[in-house]
Amino acid sequence: MQQFKLLAFDLDHTLLKEDGTLAEPTIQVLKTLHESGIKIVLCSGRPVPGLTHLNAQLGLTQPGDYSVYFNGGLVKENATGETIFSQTMPEPVVQDVIRVGDQFQVPIDLVSANAVYAITDHGESRYPLVAPHGMPFMFYPSNELPADHAPVYKCAVAAQPTVVDQLQNGVHVDGVSVTRSRRELLELMPAGINKRVGLEHLIKHLGYGVENLMVFGDEENDREMMLFAGLSIAVGNAIPAIKSIADRVTDTNEENGVANFLKKYFYL
Repeated sequence: MQQFKLLAFDLDHTLLKEDGTLAEPTIQVLKTLHESGIKIVLCSGRPVPGLTHLNAQLGLTQPGDYSVYFNGGLVKENATGETIFSQTMPEPVVQDVIRVGDQFQVPIDLVSANAVYAITDHGESRYPLVAPHGMPFMFYPSNELPADHAPVYKCAVAAQPTVVDQLQNGVHVDGVSVTRSRRELLELMPAGINKRVGLEHLIKHLGYGVENLMVFGDEENDREMMLFAGLSIAVGNAIPAIKSIADRVTDTNEENGVANFLKKYFYL
């Protein structure tokens, strides 16, 4: 059997149930694998506070435990907070993204490591509905955004899926990669940043090879890591484009697809 040393998991609609919680079978399987020495890595578009309680719930708080945030834009060691990799968006590009909000008449949210700057020029954002609970929001018209605001890792547009469809096809900003982490959320990343990039930095840091990496995902922002990993698994509720490139397809998130696959694969 191929020796997998690091298992990386997308969260929303993959590892988590539709209510945003971890099922007990999933918790038990991941804890068992973690205790056996396998690295369990949460790999998400979420900022730092969005993973803290999940890492605690899974016991991923020891030295040598890591997380990948912002679709690969930030990789940190959980216990010490040591940064393994970080790529933020240059300020001129942030301003260009704010102008996208003007162009399409939609609210833009600027997401830093620990807080969100919600630009209010075009109404109230829907991002608080999908952002991690407890994430601080600060609301500003664009002309009052503090010049010393925290570095921005990504910008987000939360809207109805039909609106996100239009934006995804129409947004073109130099220095920005556009991806989708759920049907109602468009994420604008620094150019070239994706989950593969974050995982590449992590496995290099650990001295692992791609053959040691197994990943699970469901959405467009998982594409690059799915193509990169030694073994990629899509959950049954994944979008067709992700299922088509996955090495395996398991049950849906509501059916505990991740746990079911791991039990069979590792004979648990």
